[in-house]
Amino acid sequence: MTAPVFLLRGRIDGIGRAEVARYLRYGKAQPTGADADLIDSVIHEVEAVLDCRACWTRVPLTPLGSSPPAPSSSSLRSVPFACGPLELRSPILLRHIAGCTQAIVFVATAGLGIDRLLATYQRTSPARALVMQAAGAAAVEAWCEQLCASWAAAMATEGFATRVRFSPGYGQWPLEEGQRGIFGWLEPSRHIGVSLTDGCLMIPTKSVSALVGLAPQPATE
Repeated sequence: MTAPVFLLRGRIDGIGRAEVARYLRYGKAQPTGADADLIDSVIHEVEAVLDCRACWTRVPLTPLGSSPPAPSSSSLRSVPFACGPLELRSPILLRHIAGCTQAIVFVATAGLGIDRLLATYQRTSPARALVMQAAGAAAVEAWCEQLCASWAAAMATEGFATRVRFSPGYGQWPLEEGQRGIFGWLEPSRHIGVSLTDGCLMIPTKSVSALVGLAPQPATE
């Protein structure tokens, strides 16, 4: 039976100036004066065009091969897993999800409006475009954090703890393999308007694809 794909649409609480400054590599210093004004202006403009959406599913993690390992964390670290149509073989990813029996797989986006603004400002104001890249990254990060917090709360009621999300292209999870697998499975182009380029980059650019491991927790009395 194919796992259902769920659709979400929501709002974030806002884009923080400090988070944008972090993406701009301000370090411990905080922007002041004209720099702070520019960041605040860009944040206001980005927040006006946000269209936060996501599609996701939840599936069991099944050891690949004929001899499933014993269900201990250490025994699962080197065993490849099937996650829906995905085959998870990255040693780093496998260590990350050691002890997990299920996973949430999702694609999330902050929407196409940011890309449209960027296309304009890259021609007319490169400095504003640079800040807008940072604000867009902060926006989609905030949306993903909000989604993951919601799943963590829901999964806790079922006795699961969530792991930090893990995306294709990181930790020896090949970008093309992961992206094409997720996009062929969840069909985010149809559901939330996120498509994949020939180079496996996402459009809108402020989008994220990832896997969240779910580890069963001991019952407490």
